[in-house]
Amino acid sequence: MSWYRRAADQGDADAQASLGVMYQNGISIQKSNEQAVSWFRKSADQGNASGQNLLGVMYFMGTGVEKDDKQAVIWFRKSADQANSQAQLNLGVMYKNGTGVDKSDEQAVSWFRKSADQGNSDAQLNLGAMYQYGDGVEKSNEQAVSWYRKSADQDNRDAQVSLGVMYQNGDGVEQSNDNALFWYQKSTVINSKSNVHLFDTHAYKPNFSGLSSLKGVDEYVIATLTNKENFQQEAFDTVLDVDVDHAWVDVSLEAHFKYHVALSTLKYDMDEDTLVFTVPKLNLSLPVATESSTYKYRCKQKIGPLVKTGSSFEMPVCKRAQTKLIVEMSNDLQKKGEAWKVVSYEAAAKGLADNFNAFAKNNDKEIFYKNIAVVFADEHDQHRRVFNYNKNYCGKELCKEVPFGNGQILTVH
Repeated sequence: MSWYRRAADQGDADAQASLGVMYQNGISIQKSNEQAVSWFRKSADQGNASGQNLLGVMYFMGTGVEKDDKQAVIWFRKSADQANSQAQLNLGVMYKNGTGVDKSDEQAVSWFRKSADQGNSDAQLNLGAMYQYGDGVEKSNEQAVSWYRKSADQDNRDAQVSLGVMYQNGDGVEQSNDNALFWYQKSTVINSKSNVHLFDTHAYKPNFSGLSSLKGVDEYVIATLTNKENFQQEAFDTVLDVDVDHAWVDVSLEAHFKYHVALSTLKYDMDEDTLVFTVPKLNLSLPVATESSTYKYRCKQKIGPLVKTGSSFEMPVCKRAQTKLIVEMSNDLQKKGEAWKVVSYEAAAKGLADNFNAFAKNNDKEIFYKNIAVVFADEHDQHRRVFNYNKNYCGKELCKEVPFGNGQILTVH
């Protein structure tokens, strides 16, 4: 702290910006957003690109100074004109959202590209999205894939999910569930013991009157995927996601993604000796269930070479991040659950077939099929999965011909 103070007092613009960050976060000094703004301004007035960007952030957030989006744009532009990639990204966001400046997707694309060309992964992600949706640029799924990949290769988790979706849907790239799964797995922390668990068929009782939801609603759970998940939340405003010294909170937990079918929508038909179920959609049950006993929170606050890590949330910046994380975690879990669905179809099909067959046997229903097939209409290739249960069922075919002597044959059906 004393070194930063001496250097800042002597007019070192980098030290002034760093001292402002220390005031902003209360690192080794009493927190003061007003002092942070003062030091950011001293640095910015000397033409320091980092100080200009940080001052723009304070104006955008209205922290330590009255909120002023136009002033934020002015300082972002000064910094961006000096090729500060984070300021270029921030200015692109302002143009995209029409904040403090007239909305312009074309200008947003221009600034995202300048930042992306410098390797900024968030700008690469944003530029990919602009190409995917044709905002401010001619729509091109191939270009979207290209930029998503550049960002994903830098471990940007949002880009990894987006790239997985492109592979899953075959947009801009050859459709591949294997590649989709690869990028979905890259985007999260996978528990090596994670696997798909089928609904327990032993839960059925002989007097079970029919296939109906155990919850009393039209939701029949047929597969559950249990997985370790990690979430992280910046303490700063995530719209700008400024890449400066900052604090963030992460949490690890065990999530149970349950997939169900709506019984009222099931369709079935016979195809020779195979009972075929057509399921319009495999649904993710919401909210996603989590094990509260597995929650592990951690806050890390970093400034320059100094790092503070712990489970205590006495620091206000950690509390803000934790609050935002809890609010957004539900939506994040829903997105992850939808992404994981691509690897759950196989187990879900087996779960539905197993449970129907168990129900039929436990309730002394007539077995009129040899196989059960399940097709999910919302799956990309609508793969037909066939499971054999009743090998002795013959249908219209002969099961066995046994010589009975004197040229006679006993036919067993």
